[in-house]
Amino acid sequence: MDALDKRCPFPKCFLLPTQFCSASKACIYTGMHSHANGLLNNTQNFHKPASELTSAERKDPVHSTKRIHEQLPTLIERLHTAGYYQGVTHKLHVSPNEKFPYDEFIKDPNGASVTKFIAQAKNGGETLALVL
Repeated sequence: MDALDKRCPFPKCFLLPTQFCSASKACIYTGMHSHANGLLNNTQNFHKPASELTSAERKDPVHSTKRIHEQLPTLIERLHTAGYYQGVTHKLHVSPNEKFPYDEFIKDPNGASVTKFIAQAKNGGETLALVL
């Protein structure tokens, strides 16, 4: 992380629009406050592609009701459309999963897994985006 911090422009101070993890992430991903993006509270953390959700997970009352409005594009959708190779570490914690088309869902975020992700993106000649 220290090496990455030296090479990348990271903000050093953050102000969150809400105290809830999912709702705060939704604000970052949509550029809109919670009342406008639809995700007001925490939702389930199904850290996997939408195609891997089980029927029970899809029907989960929290997951199926606490979600970003379908018509709003997310930053992840826009980066996907622009051709970025994207990964997310151990905590997705936003819904619906369809709005987060990551190429990799890294379940064990450590130095080796992040290095592997970066190498895969470089080998493919792709621009990468990694959400830690």
